[in-house]
Amino acid sequence: MAPATLLATFLTSIAGIATYGVLQVTQGGGIAPEWILGISMGLGGFLGSYAGARLHSRLPEASLRRLLGLIACLVAARYAQTAIQQSSSRTPAPAVSR
Repeated sequence: MAPATLLATFLTSIAGIATYGVLQVTQGGGIAPEWILGISMGLGGFLGSYAGARLHSRLPEASLRRLLGLIACLVAARYAQTAIQQSSSRTPAPAVSR
């Protein structure tokens, strides 16, 4: 990665953490980030980018595009399934009679 990209990512991360800190102090309550989730996602991104950089020259581009397309379709299907389940589990508000 280019140093400028890494610096921009680092500064954006610091700004996000600072924003959460300020909101927690000014608003009170539990608005802190999910640290375990954030660290897990960061480690996954780090390991995935490292592995991707090492393997990209060994994988044919067409196969890689198909794999990424399949992953995108699976994620979209999961989002759609979750949205449908949430909308069907909501009960409609009772009608108000006058």
